[in-house]
Amino acid sequence: MVFPFDRLRERLLTAGVSPRHVHRYMAELSDHVIDLETEAKRAGHPEPAASALERLGKPDDLAKAMIDRTELRAWTARAPWLVFLIAPSLAVAAIDLMTIAGIMLIVKLILPQAGDQTAVPVPHWFAALSVAINVFHAHGVSLLLGAGVIVIAVRQRMPPLWPIVGLVAVAVLGTLNQLHIDVPVAPHQHGEVSLGRESAPRSSFVSPSICS
Repeated sequence: MVFPFDRLRERLLTAGVSPRHVHRYMAELSDHVIDLETEAKRAGHPEPAASALERLGKPDDLAKAMIDRTELRAWTARAPWLVFLIAPSLAVAAIDLMTIAGIMLIVKLILPQAGDQTAVPVPHWFAALSVAINVFHAHGVSLLLGAGVIVIAVRQRMPPLWPIVGLVAVAVLGTLNQLHIDVPVAPHQHGEVSLGRESAPRSSFVSPSICS
């Protein structure tokens, strides 16, 4: 028989214990209570289930055994500012760097380089890819990070303060972080990547003679 520990699980999560530790603890308690019930049945106890739960311990003691171990606390409880403020900023920076690196890699490895004899705009697939990336950075990044904040908050049973702070931070980052890719649409045109506000400097990634 598997005994429910829903209240204990909610209490541990609300107290800031990491979900993975809570899940493992619940599994261990379930296995242990099954062993205790089996022993009680073998001993001829009239109420083996009640005996198993009694021997397992009081819910307060079971909860305290986990809550008192600070090393089991989730980062949302240890340093919520790190999870809801710093982590989204680092995630945006990482996404920007990966995008720029990916575009530069495509330009260097796939698109013809300066000095080619022909000069035509970039392929349609590259233009379509650039449009998709622009849309993702304009809308998808903020939505993705916002969803991540909500999932973490719900999973950890967080009070609303820090998740709201995190959502506001994501919205601000989405406004300030404006990565945009311009691709050549005519022969000898010039492609570039802009990052930040419109007044920010732009990086050229396609020379006037690049073609495909």
